[in-house]
Amino acid sequence: MQVYWDRDHDCGWATFDIDSRKRPDLLTHGANYTDAIEVKVGDDRGKIHDGFAQLVQHWRSCVDDELSYRINDQPRSIDAFLLATGRGPHGRIYNAEGESDVRPVEIEIPKRMIKR
Repeated sequence: MQVYWDRDHDCGWATFDIDSRKRPDLLTHGANYTDAIEVKVGDDRGKIHDGFAQLVQHWRSCVDDELSYRINDQPRSIDAFLLATGRGPHGRIYNAEGESDVRPVEIEIPKRMIKR
């Protein structure tokens, strides 16, 4: 798996391009997939909630606007839009223990995106 960030960092990490100012934080690319990922630290519940809304915006832009994601000038289609937080390695979204108050996000999938 290779990781590409949305902007050039001083660390010299690889980046991806997209024809939009609104973009996910990173892309992961493997032999059979490319995923768009929104990253949140995990210590601010409001920012995590906002991350879900950002994911839906990225997905809608990809579907409705047919944006072109590119890695090394090669177009890539996105297979999944994901949210990552600092607590993910521990199987959690938030720092707090107990039940999550995140509600499912309902989206309408355009008919052209449904594979038959």
